Amino acid sequence: RRKILISTQVLPQSFLNRERAAQITKRKDFWPDESIFVSVASYRDPEIAKTVARAFERAADPDRVFFGIFQQNDESKDVDAVRGLAPLIQCPGHAACGRVRNGQIRIHRIAWKDTLGPTVARHLSETLYGNETYVISFDSHTNFAHGWDVIAIDMFKRINNPRAIVTTYPA
Repeated sequence: RRKILISTQVLPQSFLNRERAAQITKRKDFWPDESIFVSVASYRDPEIAKTVARAFERAADPDRVFFGIFQQNDESKDVDAVRGLAPLIQCPGHAACGRVRNGQIRIHRIAWKDTLGPTVARHLSETLYGNETYVISFDSHTNFAHGWDVIAIDMFKRINNPRAIVTTYPA
């Protein structure tokens, strides 16, 4: 049984009081055995590589973050979620380094002309799920708060309902 977190935007720190936010976002040892699967459907989005880089960079524990990306691109023109990381990060040292090799970025690519729409794309990105503890869905052009991973887990745990779904809609 998996726990589900669903969101279309970064979870706000305003849900937490300032002391709690400061406490949990600076420590990666909160819930060390729990992981988050980030489902992303990307249609020709030039921001996808930046989204992936920021997610790892701003996670309190990048080792817990796993991406499933269903990418619909024109290979000759559009930014690729993985190949587009190279100009954005410097390895070693950046939190996104090595994440493709160790299975933390899973990607399925199709030609943009063959897409079947956003609902099908979101479903297909979820097929890349690898039994992580939590599932969260983000847009391919998302910005992240520092410590977003522990904020999301903390928010879910404080609801104290294993069937809860945390959701938001951008204002």
